[in-house]
Amino acid sequence: MTKIFKNSIVLFILLHLCSFSVFAHEGAIKGTVNDSLSGEKVEGVTIHLVGTNQITSTDLLGNFTFSDLHPGAYQLRFSSLGYEALIKSVEVTGNETSKISVLLNPSIIVLSEVMIAPKGEIGSTMQTISKIDIELRPTQSSQDVLRMVPGLITAQHAGGGKSEQIFLRGFDIDHGTDIKLDVDGIPVNMVSHAHGQGYADLHFLTPEVIDYVDFNKGPYYAQHGDFNTSGYASFKTKIIWIKVPLSWKPEDLIPTAWLACSIFWIKR
Repeated sequence: MTKIFKNSIVLFILLHLCSFSVFAHEGAIKGTVNDSLSGEKVEGVTIHLVGTNQITSTDLLGNFTFSDLHPGAYQLRFSSLGYEALIKSVEVTGNETSKISVLLNPSIIVLSEVMIAPKGEIGSTMQTISKIDIELRPTQSSQDVLRMVPGLITAQHAGGGKSEQIFLRGFDIDHGTDIKLDVDGIPVNMVSHAHGQGYADLHFLTPEVIDYVDFNKGPYYAQHGDFNTSGYASFKTKIIWIKVPLSWKPEDLIPTAWLACSIFWIKR
């Protein structure tokens, strides 16, 4: 029993000495990163030990550390937003800590070109009444299409015969004073009228000719002019292409008014 105990103690000492000898030759790298122009410490610099999976970053004082490294030559890659990337070679020896100081050169950030498109951008479907929206809902007049704008309400009084009273998100627009309306870019709002400045009567526009409506709310769109206080609604009409025979002559032209009626006529 005593012999077994002694052998266990000897084995424990040998294993301890072996482990100590294994880790005794490990080295480390410590360093600081400074701005080459101002000399200030640079925080948050990413440092990659090239050829390994070890990555660290500098602290508030620009310091960093890599520990438990086998003796040999290493390469450190330094990168940070606003600075040029830098690769620095370091030699690590056993039982020693290699200390380095790094200076990063500031660099100008060049952004790629940004394209702003009028159609098809993200979120554009939230400000457009499309053709299918109009076709799926019963409409008797262009005012029914206008009411499809979220938050917009119209009301007719005094027996009709004039523009509806318009309300948008609780904003009393009267007969169009504070909303800009146009059809194919042609303003509907009248600059001066007995019912008020900006009077807009859309009854001349039949819903069958409307292709889609572009709208938005708020006074943020200077291109839509003075009446865009609470928002705007731009009506776009349909484009009809008619195939003309090769033997067509000017005298064969169908009157435009009759052609429009034949295309958009609907029984009510």
